Amino acid sequence: MTTGITIEISGKEKNKFTRFWNEYRHHPPAHEGGHPRTEVIEHKERLKQKNHFMDVKQRLAACNGLAPGAHAVGFSFVLPTGLPSSFFFKNEHIREKPNAKAKYHIKVKLEGTDVKAKQVLMIREPAVKLREGEAQSEKSDISTCCCIPQGTSTLKTDFEKNIYCPNEVARAIMHIDNSDCKVDVTQITFAVEQRIVIHIKGHNHTTVRNLVTHTQKGPKSGEKMEAPMELDLSKIRNEVSKEHMKKGAVKAYSKEDLFMMEGVQPASHSSVCTNEYFLTTKTAFDVCCNCCDNLPDGMLPLTIVPLVNPECFGFQPPGGWAPMDYGTFPVEVHRKDHVEVDAKHEIIGHHWR
Repeated sequence: MTTGITIEISGKEKNKFTRFWNEYRHHPPAHEGGHPRTEVIEHKERLKQKNHFMDVKQRLAACNGLAPGAHAVGFSFVLPTGLPSSFFFKNEHIREKPNAKAKYHIKVKLEGTDVKAKQVLMIREPAVKLREGEAQSEKSDISTCCCIPQGTSTLKTDFEKNIYCPNEVARAIMHIDNSDCKVDVTQITFAVEQRIVIHIKGHNHTTVRNLVTHTQKGPKSGEKMEAPMELDLSKIRNEVSKEHMKKGAVKAYSKEDLFMMEGVQPASHSSVCTNEYFLTTKTAFDVCCNCCDNLPDGMLPLTIVPLVNPECFGFQPPGGWAPMDYGTFPVEVHRKDHVEVDAKHEIIGHHWR
């Protein structure tokens, strides 16, 4: 028999990656007249960190069983400040295999029964301030082989704005003044850059990738150029599996999770993981070496407002819905971090040199 109705609200993040390093031990020659030897020991360590920063359980209503028919219990709560946005990132195609996610749930149970309902809760960080028509300019000295000076080149970028929806087109105008430079600008690039940084136990893993890119030829030596550039943000898509392993069993991702993982995800900032986007403009020159590390470029922090799956909201009660109403209950939700760190170390190789 049902004795009450209980709500649980949870939020947690899980972050992990593998780090690799070599240990060097120097030894004297094995015999007289021989060469000193170096012992190389290869290590790897799988770093994991969990943070349960929201874990609430509260009874909404007490009842001695529920009569046949429809019943309704309302609730409301205020989220704590400083929560990171809902986020998911996973890359199994590189050696470090980084994985990061922040996830929230609401679960309602009928006490004394196996009846329960669980819903993914999408959290978004506060919006940033809209900035329109921002201009950036950089003038750089250009050098070629053996750092031979070749003059200067200037890039000025007029960014349209810093906030977009995923179905919009981002625009910028690049002004390249190469009139005082003796080498050609071989390429100019306008891109959306994603930067993910995971911090665990004093170690960092950084993933930087261009999600969508527009390139074209730049001006020749002694010339100037104005180049309007566009990026179709709707082309940003992530290829993800529709299933995952959980406790040894294959389980399908929910519609909410799949929609979030496949499209552009929100910026997210926690003490362990950050996900940020930038609009970048860059130049490449016809040089024979990498003397020019400081080439003219531009970078604007970007906010892409993620869409919410339309299949997961907007539900309406059926006609004639007249439940027995138990009222609306406030739920006290507080931030309370509980961090767990785990590190699994292995020696994966050993050789002499």
